[in-house]
Amino acid sequence: MNNRNKHQVGLVKPKSESLSLSTNTNGNRSCGSVQYPNNDGHAEVGHDVKPETLLNRIISLDKQISQQLFICCDTDVGFISGTWKRKLLLLCEYSGHEILWLVVISFYLLLYRGDSILWPVYQNLAISFVLDIVVTVYLKLLFRRKRPATNKADMHVLASVDNYSFPSGHATRTTLMACVLLHHPLISSYGKMSLVSWAIIVSLSRTLVGRHYLGDVICGNLIGLVLHFACKAFLWIS
Repeated sequence: MNNRNKHQVGLVKPKSESLSLSTNTNGNRSCGSVQYPNNDGHAEVGHDVKPETLLNRIISLDKQISQQLFICCDTDVGFISGTWKRKLLLLCEYSGHEILWLVVISFYLLLYRGDSILWPVYQNLAISFVLDIVVTVYLKLLFRRKRPATNKADMHVLASVDNYSFPSGHATRTTLMACVLLHHPLISSYGKMSLVSWAIIVSLSRTLVGRHYLGDVICGNLIGLVLHFACKAFLWIS
């Protein structure tokens, strides 16, 4: 093959490559995330390549771990038709529902109104409950993380904000309510251990039933603790 033929062969580009090539502002030709060198022999990473951030890695790891914990999110839907495991997890869910806590707190506020010992306890519980609702709604609207695809239609949604996953409202609420009730003067040591166990079980059930990623739950627990310390510091009625 003579030099002229060699020169012509070097100019031939595969058809599939020519359809996907583009030229950036530096004169480099790129195909997807790969760039070809320009005339001076230098190549750069394509502008469409986005480096993986630490946050993206954490979110990806959260999803991977959560997938292993979605053990009760199969075809069973509802309390009646679900398996006994799902029934137990849904009972945990109902025990931390905001409607139930609103009714319970309102009842005890009326029952012990004027009581010098128990009235402040339920006042603190009510203040913490309202603060939890406000903060949780704000964070859900701020992050707008979608719930896992494993979430079933048997969830009792009160507002559109409940369709968002981060943070877990049940995790923040149960943690905060348990922390407040630990200050109850009439609850025994066994009762306090039961409260802590209840908060842990309800929080974990949110992932087992497929409602939340594990990260939503863990962050919810941490937020509940922060809210408790904030209430103790600024809003506590002694």
